[in-house]
Amino acid sequence: MPSNPLPPAIPVYGLYGASPEIAPEGVHCETIGARSQRLHWHIASHRHIHGYQISLFALGCVTSEIDGTVFHPTPPCIVAMPPTTVHSFAFSPETDGWVVSMPDSLRSRVVTEMAPAGNVLDRPIVIDGKDSKDVVENIARNLTELAFEYTHPRSGSDLSIEARLHLVLVDLVRSQQDILGAFGISSRAENYLRRFRRLVDEHFREHWTVERYARETGLTPVHLNRLCRSVFGIGPSGVIHQRQMLEARRLLVYSDGTVGEIAYALGFSDQAYFTRFFTRESGMGPKSFRSSHGKRR
Repeated sequence: MPSNPLPPAIPVYGLYGASPEIAPEGVHCETIGARSQRLHWHIASHRHIHGYQISLFALGCVTSEIDGTVFHPTPPCIVAMPPTTVHSFAFSPETDGWVVSMPDSLRSRVVTEMAPAGNVLDRPIVIDGKDSKDVVENIARNLTELAFEYTHPRSGSDLSIEARLHLVLVDLVRSQQDILGAFGISSRAENYLRRFRRLVDEHFREHWTVERYARETGLTPVHLNRLCRSVFGIGPSGVIHQRQMLEARRLLVYSDGTVGEIAYALGFSDQAYFTRFFTRESGMGPKSFRSSHGKRR
């Protein structure tokens, strides 16, 4: 059943408050205060579709909500946000630092070159200064030098900026390796899983079967199931359901659509079917979940 997208209740921006598009080769850098000061130090919930964003908070007090989870990292700290992630920020007025937005092609290049470890860049990363001082200092140094090149352009600045972005992305990947551990699978297998996850992101509303996902990934259903269980601890159906639930939670919390409208937007044939699915996966119905987050519709 084709989905019927909801009105854009979750705002989509290239840069917060601006067009959804970032120039394909464009990198943008600005201070934390450049945008948030005039917005009373609050960046409301939104997401980026085409760009990857890295924030360095050098001073101040930061609260970030990322897909419904609240973080209070201690500056200096780093927050990296992949495309489609719903996020918001609240800062104290003295907060200082930089926000760098880049085309997702830069991130994708590092993910490919550093496979399988590079796949950590597919998810949000929060690095707390008090827990990872050396990592934050390395990334902060490169971002600060990048910001200088951006604000004082000269011969070679574009090359310098891109080189520093690659260093920052490499440091982000390395910072997560000890957290994720090693799964002991080949880069080829990891690339299959990455393709599967991308297909799920693109088609979860269409309710493809596992057999179709396997075929489009280039694997048999048995092989896809084996890979998913070895890395994710769940089968392909579980991965698909997790993605459907993530989007369902986003829409229930951040949109004003009714439960029926959200069900339709996610490709479910009717509200009752969606309610049963959501209850089975989360242990509570969609209306109860929405109420628990302060929404009543």
